[in-house]
Amino acid sequence: MSRTRVLAYQVAGGLIVLVIWALLTYTGLVDPFVLPTPTAVGDAVVSGLTGGELAHHIARTTGTFLACFTVAVVLGVALGAAPGLVPSVHRSVEPLIGLALSLPIVTYFAFLIVLLGYGFWSVFALGVVAATPTMVTSTVTAFQEVDGALLRVGALYCASRSARFARIVLPSALATLTGGVRIAAGRALIGVIVGEMFLSSDGLGAQIVTASGFFDIPAYYAVVVALAVISYLVAIVFGALETRTTALVT
Repeated sequence: MSRTRVLAYQVAGGLIVLVIWALLTYTGLVDPFVLPTPTAVGDAVVSGLTGGELAHHIARTTGTFLACFTVAVVLGVALGAAPGLVPSVHRSVEPLIGLALSLPIVTYFAFLIVLLGYGFWSVFALGVVAATPTMVTSTVTAFQEVDGALLRVGALYCASRSARFARIVLPSALATLTGGVRIAAGRALIGVIVGEMFLSSDGLGAQIVTASGFFDIPAYYAVVVALAVISYLVAIVFGALETRTTALVT
C-alpha cells in the first residue's frame, strides 16, 4: 500500500472521529462538562498557543522527550551490543533485562525524587529508564538474528572483526534496530508525560494535572490534543524511518 493511500486513510479516520465528536456535543447528547465541543477545545488551543503558556509546555515536553530518547537509544545500543553478540553474556544478563522491562515506571518515583529532586532531572531520568530496556532488548534481538553463514563467509575471506561488524552485522541488524527505535520513542514519550504529571510542575503532563484539578475541561482537552498531535508525529516519523530502513536492507 502506497504512503499516500495510508495517509489518506489516516486523515479519513481523524475526520470520522471529529464528526462523531461534533455530533455528540453540538446535539447535547454528551454533557459539555464531560466533553466540550470541538469549538471550545479549539478556542482553548488557540488561546494557549497565542498566550504562550501552551506553546511553552509543548516546547518543554518535546525537548525533554528528544533528550531522553537520544540518550536511551545510545545507552540501549551500548548495553545491548555485548549480550547480542556474545551468547554467554546474554544468558547472564537476561533476567536483569526482563526485570527492567517488567517493572512499572511508577516504581522509580520515590527513588528519583530522593536522588535527583523534584523537577526536570527526575523527569529526564524517568524517560530514559522507560525507553532504555526496550532498546536493549531490540539491540540484543537484532544482533542475535544476524545470519551465521554470512559471518562465516566473512571469516573465510579473512575479514577483521571490525570489518565483519561494519559490513555484515550492522546492516543485517539495522531493520530490527530501527523497529526498536520506534518502540523506544513511544516509551520515552510515555515516561516523560508520566514524569511531568508526578515529578514536575512544568510540561504537558503537569498541565493535565493542573487543568483537571481546577476542572478546566477545555484546557484539559487542549493539552490532550497537543499530546495527540505530538504522539502522531512521533509515530509517523519513526514509522517512516523503519519502513525506509527495512526497504533498504531487503
